[in-house]
Amino acid sequence: MEARPRINGEMLQSNIGKEVCIIGKIEQVFGGTSIKLSCSDGKSATVNVIEPLKDNATGIVEIVGKVEPDGNVTGHSIVFLNGNTEFDLTVYNEAISIAAKYPTLF
Repeated sequence: MEARPRINGEMLQSNIGKEVCIIGKIEQVFGGTSIKLSCSDGKSATVNVIEPLKDNATGIVEIVGKVEPDGNVTGHSIVFLNGNTEFDLTVYNEAISIAAKYPTLF
C-alpha cells in the first residue's frame, strides 16, 4: 500500500489524481452524499462520499480519498474524530505543513 500524504485545503490543487488524507470540520452535508469541509487551514473543500451520511452529521472527520481534477475529493473512508478529547486543527495544520516542507524526513 502506498503512503497517502496528509494535506490541508491549500494543498488540494497540488495533489490532483492522488489518494490523500484530509482532516477538517463538517460545515454542511448536502443530501447525505456531499460535505462542505472546513480544512485544518480554514479553507473549504467539497467531499463527495460513497457511503451516505446523515444530514445532521457534525464534528471533526478524517477523510481518505482521491483528489479529482476539479479539486473536490471523492472520499472512500471517513472516520469521525469526535470523542472525549478535542482535536486541535491548528496544531495539526502546523504539523502537516512541516511534513510537506520536509518530505524526506516524514
